[in-house]
Amino acid sequence: MLAKVLKKMIEDECNKLGNRYHDYHNAMEIEFQRNKKRIINPPKKQVNIPEYWNVDKKFNPFYVKKHSKQIAQSLAKKLESETYTPYPPYLMERDKKGGGKREVVIFQIPDAVVSKYIYKRLIAKNRHRFSSTSYAYRNDRNVHFAIQDISIELKNHPRVFVAEFDFKDFFGSIT
Repeated sequence: MLAKVLKKMIEDECNKLGNRYHDYHNAMEIEFQRNKKRIINPPKKQVNIPEYWNVDKKFNPFYVKKHSKQIAQSLAKKLESETYTPYPPYLMERDKKGGGKREVVIFQIPDAVVSKYIYKRLIAKNRHRFSSTSYAYRNDRNVHFAIQDISIELKNHPRVFVAEFDFKDFFGSIT
């Protein structure tokens, strides 16, 4: 049963990432065709694959989807025997708009799926413990609920206080 759930989640994640890559590829082709009409000697079309696809096959959604059944069975076996450990993520830096660098962490697709699976299970198990006015990182409440709740508060109370918090480097400071 677990292997079947993980296989479906792996395929969904691979479809999402594969579609993202196809969109990129299609945009490159459209740009190339446009340049052929406008420029005498247009630059060659250069379609790149993400550099981390060459680090390990399990970053590549096309490979992972092709082997989803075996990968799901292996993950299920490891999870059920409590021997699962994620592989090290791929780290890269990207420039921030305001200057500086941001570290981007990319997990292999099977590890990302396990994380998503555990997240969904924890949310379902602990939903009753959440405040009705918390909205972040929840799959059952979103920004529309927040706007609706604020609207109701503004209608029912003459004075409403709103607080917004932005913790600098919150996730980077968790050890």
